[in-house]
Amino acid sequence: MRTLAVLTLTFLSLSGQPAAYRGDWTADSRITWRDDDGEPRVQFNLRSNAGDNRWGFGVKLRDLAGLPSSALSNTADNIQFAWTREAGVFRFSGSFDQGRGNGTYTFTPDASFISNIGAAGYRALSTDDVVRLAVVDVTVAHVRGLSQAGYTTLPLDDVIRTRIHRVTPEFIRDLAAVGYKGIVVDDLVRMGIHGATPANIKALQAAGIRGSSVEDLIKFRIHKVTPDYIKGLRDVGFVTVSEEQLVRMKIHKVDAQFIRDARADGLGCRRPATRSTSPSTALAGASAASDRGRVAQRHRGRALHFGARKNAPSAHRLYTSTLGTPNPSVQYPPAVRFSTGRLSSSASESRATAMPLRIASDGRPR
Repeated sequence: MRTLAVLTLTFLSLSGQPAAYRGDWTADSRITWRDDDGEPRVQFNLRSNAGDNRWGFGVKLRDLAGLPSSALSNTADNIQFAWTREAGVFRFSGSFDQGRGNGTYTFTPDASFISNIGAAGYRALSTDDVVRLAVVDVTVAHVRGLSQAGYTTLPLDDVIRTRIHRVTPEFIRDLAAVGYKGIVVDDLVRMGIHGATPANIKALQAAGIRGSSVEDLIKFRIHKVTPDYIKGLRDVGFVTVSEEQLVRMKIHKVDAQFIRDARADGLGCRRPATRSTSPSTALAGASAASDRGRVAQRHRGRALHFGARKNAPSAHRLYTSTLGTPNPSVQYPPAVRFSTGRLSSSASESRATAMPLRIASDGRPR
């Protein structure tokens, strides 16, 4: 929801002092959302007088000083309100009708901000620069904090990205405290985007995951490999599983409950002995009850990959393999049935396209 357009404007008046910038605005109070702080935002869109520079952003309702409450649901004419940032002030005038607003605005930079940000290493800022700093609320304290954390005179685009994605000086210091120092800005931003926070890392470390790369931490967040998920696997014997294997297991919905259900259906899931043991190999070490014979640990030299069908009764569960034909040299239980198909690269499609092995508790094919 944080989208910015690039401006290409001229900013200094003939006297050398910052001059006000003018343009048109529209807003729609019916389009709202809440950020992590829980406060509602209203969508605002600004356009330059020339009409060739546009950008949009969300504004907290409480930050719009002077906006009457009637503007959000009824009709309000000839209204004036302001949005103050450290970099300057946006002043709006116009009207609202049933939550939709439009009018004109001015943006006046704050002279002390221009001076202080210049002293921090960012001099001769253009109108484009100052307006962008205002929209995302880059403060002098944020810039100084980044410098104190070891990130001095970053490109202005990087400063803006750190502010948008909450890569604060405190965030950087807390990362260092859990062992992640000197992270490049691109990785810091990705960690901020995906929520690979110091608190999240500390919880993973408490679950036994230490020394992970930034890439693995981000993958954990993307695929929801949580400390609780890891603990659940450890509880069923999967203690020494690598970060890559944890991600693969989560993608294919192999969790502690699936392993318990597989064992209940007569498949013995072998516990991996080392971190180099593939979880798919461990799951491939599956055997039916003694009266059903041995299920292949390997299928044509490759491990079987199993996935569970949601809401399947425990007596009749669906397991899937990446291969489309059975190994003729393997004796399968009588209740195992193969059909052609190949596992899709998309986890969401895998159960629809994979080869099913249906195992009924009574030993009869289904």
